[in-house]
Amino acid sequence: MADRRSTSNLATSGRGFSLIELLVVIVIIVIVVSLLLPAIGGARDIAKAATTRSVIKEFGNAVDRFRQDNSGFRPGVFSEQEMGNSENADVYGFTAQENMMLELAGGIVFDEGGGGPQLKTFGPTQLAHQENDDSGRFVREDLIGADVEGNPGYFQPDSKFFAAQSRPEGQFADSAGLSQGEANIPDFLDAWGNPLVVWVRDGQAPPVVDQEEQFAREDSDSDPALFYWASNAGYLKATELGRSSKDQNRNNSEPYSLIGGNAQNIETSITGLLGNSSSPLQELDGGVALDALLPASARGEIVVHSAGTNGLFLGTKERASKSYDAEANGLRYGLTYFTSGSNRRLSSSGSMETQELTEGFDDIILTFGN
Repeated sequence: MADRRSTSNLATSGRGFSLIELLVVIVIIVIVVSLLLPAIGGARDIAKAATTRSVIKEFGNAVDRFRQDNSGFRPGVFSEQEMGNSENADVYGFTAQENMMLELAGGIVFDEGGGGPQLKTFGPTQLAHQENDDSGRFVREDLIGADVEGNPGYFQPDSKFFAAQSRPEGQFADSAGLSQGEANIPDFLDAWGNPLVVWVRDGQAPPVVDQEEQFAREDSDSDPALFYWASNAGYLKATELGRSSKDQNRNNSEPYSLIGGNAQNIETSITGLLGNSSSPLQELDGGVALDALLPASARGEIVVHSAGTNGLFLGTKERASKSYDAEANGLRYGLTYFTSGSNRRLSSSGSMETQELTEGFDDIILTFGN
């Protein structure tokens, strides 16, 4: 007699997947994942951009509180012209952000006995270091941003937005990095983990400029300008900046920053970045050439600048840089009002228009003050 259970089991058992069917399923999964990943990454970057804007606004509020308590003076141990010294760009890399942070987040101490191993010097020049030593003024890195008695407490960012950047040998043109006993001051970071550049207008510069060099200079060694590249060279000459580890310096084979080390037309790009798009110096209908057009004023007294998603400040391979041919000519302020190719005034349906030069970059830029 036949075994009915065996017959039943054979009838109800299903066949397995063939190798071809399994490969088809795997291919489908791979395609779906490849379609979803960019969307997920884009959503993350949108969230990080929103977070970055939020923490920058906290920084701006801290600056406002400081000014209210200090007769309108901005935070910063050293003047803009001291920060813009070429010695700072070539050797020390002490940034405008760090200069402000010491008065916002604390860390400066006075030691009449000459200091100890925990006390370190700081500043943009050798003269500044000497003055620190003569006056017994130093920095304790562990006190910066700490909630301790005696700290000003204007700005105490979350630790994920506050970390010192190491400065390895070769990062600066004529320097081996931090000198012995020099403070490695924590930096204010964006949501991608990269330091934020802070541009601070020099209040001693001519309020109205009639040439580009009066608006932006690489350094303050000769004549004053509204802004100095040297005050942020500590970031803009970095070869591995922040969590993104991006080289900001000019490189013919890789993307780099339009305002990074060795970039062409740095003053032009800073003018295009920081010039007020609503106040051209010259009459737009007066026949002025695109390259000669200058801003009558700056975006603001303090401009905070995040490199954005790609970690490069005004990256050369970004859409706007290509559109404006900025790698060769710089980010020219005149392009706010004129087309690059024909040098004709921007217009739409007969109405004159302007364009925001930074919109084609993924950078985030917020301004404070007039």
